[in-house]
Amino acid sequence: MTIYIYTDADTHVLWDIVDFPLSDEGEIDLFYDNVHSALKKEGYRGEVYFKAFGNPSQMVMHDYILTLRLSGSRFVRLNHLLLEMLCLSRQSGKGNFMLIVKGMAEKDIELVRIIKEMQQRGFNVLLVVHAEEATDAYPPEFARWKDLLQEESSGTTIPEGEDGGKLTQTYEKLLMMLLQVACNKWTRRLLNLDWSSIVRHEEIDAETVVYWDMEDFPVTDIVSFNENIRSALGNAGYHGQVSIRAYYGDHKNPPDEELARFTFVSRGSKRGRMHSMLVDMYLLEPDNRSFTPTNLMVITKDMTPADDEDDTGFVYHLQTKNYSCYNVLLAVPDDYQLEKMPFDLTFTAWLWSDLCAGGYPLDDSLVQAPRPPPPPPPPRNCSICVE
Repeated sequence: MTIYIYTDADTHVLWDIVDFPLSDEGEIDLFYDNVHSALKKEGYRGEVYFKAFGNPSQMVMHDYILTLRLSGSRFVRLNHLLLEMLCLSRQSGKGNFMLIVKGMAEKDIELVRIIKEMQQRGFNVLLVVHAEEATDAYPPEFARWKDLLQEESSGTTIPEGEDGGKLTQTYEKLLMMLLQVACNKWTRRLLNLDWSSIVRHEEIDAETVVYWDMEDFPVTDIVSFNENIRSALGNAGYHGQVSIRAYYGDHKNPPDEELARFTFVSRGSKRGRMHSMLVDMYLLEPDNRSFTPTNLMVITKDMTPADDEDDTGFVYHLQTKNYSCYNVLLAVPDDYQLEKMPFDLTFTAWLWSDLCAGGYPLDDSLVQAPRPPPPPPPPRNCSICVE
């Protein structure tokens, strides 16, 4: 696999300050300077931006380092840190990321997969390896720094002719900003532009990607479900292509049926499945450079878990998606209560049994169907839902 290195591009440093703490506050300036120095020694000449991820009692005080304080475990920090990298990948164009993290084998975190996906999409990802951490868990193609406080370099050489050019990158950033303004729903509201008819038309014909937790919402007949979910989307006015990613537990085997545009993903725990869903959603962004409108249907329970140890920030990330060129659709349990749903999301929602039966969305969804559906037929019992 080709490793892309952009010497004139910006480098985003994402730092887990719990696993990589500084011994005293006075080291922060030295650390900040050494990161810049180490990058320059490797040939990186672009701007360097820092973001630190800590807990409520641990943060850094520096004018140029933004600290995000999170409650919970290493899983929570890594989940937010990696999703931040995926989010920045759309904003920054081709560029460099430095990850200062432990936990290559952290349960339910797809660190290696995410880095490889970024590299395949043309991004350069640098890793900082702790001096006491075994390096055999790290794939050999990853760059390494042993200790930035001692200003050691990775020994990686910068191939000539791969910097992309400052002028080209500046143009790409400007073009991306203009496209984002044109696509961003929130910006359109602020500018009072009446693009509602265009947006609705785009969402109607756009592709719908379904993220389905098979453990939360099991079915007995996956072939019928595959057909019925497409009927339900059509009833709500969404007529674009449909692809489905189904997440199941490690103790189960995927169904034997081979279905077009249907992918099965094995992820053991609930938090692992939610993390994987968010990763897959964000991996759409580097591939969607033209900001093509896309519908994202999410079929999962407990989007706002009470246990902070497992909090993935799921609702926050869905809200972020819904403010850009992605339109979020939801399936909710049959006993749902609207007042308990994320109030600041706009969504079209189905009851699970209605979705399974190819039915219509809820009348009290915050966003009505783009095209008013005909009067619904008499209620149908879902024969494939598992109670």
